[in-house]
Amino acid sequence: MRQTKAALLQRQKDEKARSQVTYKVKSVLGVAQRLKSDTADEIESRRKRREKIATALGINEYDHKEGPPAWCTYNAVVKILKGDFKGYNGNIVSVKNLVESGNILVFIPEANKSIKIPLNYVRVVSEDETEGFPFESVNKMTAKIKNASQVLNAVFLNNIEKQKQKILLLRHMSEFKYLKDYAWIEEFDETTQTTRYWNAVSNERTSKYPQGLRALQEMESSGQEEMNQNIEVARVKLLNILAQPSQDTHHLNLAPQHEN
Repeated sequence: MRQTKAALLQRQKDEKARSQVTYKVKSVLGVAQRLKSDTADEIESRRKRREKIATALGINEYDHKEGPPAWCTYNAVVKILKGDFKGYNGNIVSVKNLVESGNILVFIPEANKSIKIPLNYVRVVSEDETEGFPFESVNKMTAKIKNASQVLNAVFLNNIEKQKQKILLLRHMSEFKYLKDYAWIEEFDETTQTTRYWNAVSNERTSKYPQGLRALQEMESSGQEEMNQNIEVARVKLLNILAQPSQDTHHLNLAPQHEN
């Protein structure tokens, strides 16, 4: 019980960090700092986003303590990704200090010098990129930047769209909160040949006959008519929310599903 309470308190504390714009942007890119209350799914989700973006940018991550990766051999051509020689091509001349320090020795022909550089500051250059070395194909670099830009845009837009949809549904639920118990609409599922009930406020569905619907039918005709008019307004507004681009109507239910 104490552990559960402590976990909830830590989650609340960390929500302050999660609400910051900087954290949100870093989270989209998969590089946000790890918080104590992060779940395993949240950690794994960030890792996958980071790998996806890194792949689009042609960047790979390695644990130097495990030794050099297969491509990291003498005379292999690499691209410098960070530091004073960012953008230059070079040749690996030594990896003997990699496990201990994380650094490799790279010779840069254009600068006529060798430099120590972290392994994750370079990436291997493919065979077609080495044509005309040390000058990389401008077209290939342009294509990579374009691809990376598309990935980043897709991630940002998808995240923004999801947040927008959730906010719209929350506002809808707040606006028609007084109707929630009664706003059940009968549906017939052609696939299962069964009757189900859809809530025009919370977007939840159930196969059980809702108590609120029974209560609505027992109201006086004038009160029932007014309630039905309001339920229709709520229904139309909810359908508009569910019709938003990229909308997944099965995952926008923020209320718990009733058991069948």
